[in-house]
Amino acid sequence: PAAVINHQYTYIWVNRCYGSAYGKQPSDIVGNAVPEVWGWEAFRKCIKKNLDRCFQGEEVRQEGWIDFPALGRRYCETVYSPYSPEDTTDSWAIVVTYDLTERKRIEGELKGYRENLDRLVEERSINLIQANEELKAREEKYRQIFEDAAVGIYRTTPDGRFLMVNPYLAQLHGYENPEDFLRSITNIATQLYVDPERRADFLALMEKDGIVRNFEMQARTKDGAIKHLCLNAHAVRDENGNTLWHDGVLLDITEKKGTQELVVRQRDLALKLAQIDTLEEGLTLILQTAIAMSGMESGGIFLKNTETKGLDLVSSVGLTQEFQDKVRHSSVGTFLWSYAMEKRNLHIRTSRRR
Repeated sequence: PAAVINHQYTYIWVNRCYGSAYGKQPSDIVGNAVPEVWGWEAFRKCIKKNLDRCFQGEEVRQEGWIDFPALGRRYCETVYSPYSPEDTTDSWAIVVTYDLTERKRIEGELKGYRENLDRLVEERSINLIQANEELKAREEKYRQIFEDAAVGIYRTTPDGRFLMVNPYLAQLHGYENPEDFLRSITNIATQLYVDPERRADFLALMEKDGIVRNFEMQARTKDGAIKHLCLNAHAVRDENGNTLWHDGVLLDITEKKGTQELVVRQRDLALKLAQIDTLEEGLTLILQTAIAMSGMESGGIFLKNTETKGLDLVSSVGLTQEFQDKVRHSSVGTFLWSYAMEKRNLHIRTSRRR
C-alpha cells in the first residue's frame, strides 16, 4: 500500500492497494485527515511523530504489527519518505507499507530451531544416545526448512567465499542448484555485487557490531540481470573473538523497489498533468513517462478518427520523420489498424539498417 500525505496530515493520494487494505476505494480516503482513517490513539502514539520527522526531511522506517480492517493483523515495514513538490515550499510524505509477515514467520522458526539445536548439543553430555536421536530429528526439520524456505539462507567466509546456500538463493541468482552456484561463485564482491564498495560497507558493519540488519545491495545474476536484495546476517566467532563465518538471510526486494519507483513516477506525472493546459502537451508527457518506464527508446500515440474510423498519429517521441510520415494515417483494414483493434502488442523497427 502507498499514500501521499501533506503537512496538514491529509491524504492527497493513495493507490488501490491502500484502499483495499481498509476495505475502501481510494476516493473514500483521499481528502481525509490521517486520524480519521487510523484513529486518534494510533495517530498520537506513533504516526504523527513519524510524519513530523519526515516533513523535516528525514526518511523514517518502522517495523511492527498492524491491524488492517480488511487484511487482519500483519507484520509490516512502513517507510516515510520526504518529498517537496516543485515550485512550492510544502513538505509532503510518501508512505509505503510492505507486508513482511511471511519473513517474520520464517525468521521466528529459524531462531526457534537454532535455539533448540544449541540446547540439544549441551544435553548430549547427559544422555548421549537420547540426545543424538533427538538432534537428528531436529536437524532434519532444520534441513527441511533450509531446503524449502522462500528466502535465501547462506553461510560465507569473511574473505568472500560461500560455504553453504539453500536452493532458493541459488535459483534467485540464476543457477540450477546450490552445487552449481558454489562452483561458480568464488568471490562475492566482484562476481555478485554490482558495486563492490557495498561489500566493503557490509564487512565494516559486521566487524564493528557482529550483526547487520536490513542491509540493501544490488546483485548481478548469472544472466546479467540486476536484483535488489536486503540482507540480515551475524558473525559466528571463536572463543578468542575471531570471525569464523557469517550466517545470513536475504530477501529479494526488486519488486518493492519497482513499486517505489512506480509510485514516484505516477505522482510526478499527476502533478505535471495538473499544470498542463492542452491535450497535445498532456499526451506527449504521458508518452514520455510510458517510454521511460518500459525501457523502450521511442513510441507514439494513435487516436481513432471519428470521421474516417482510421487511426491518426497524434504524438510521438524518438520516431524518425520518415517513419512518422508512413504511419501518420492508418486506414481501416490496414496492418497497424488491425493490430490496434485486436488490442495486440506491436513492436516495429523504424528502419532497415543492417
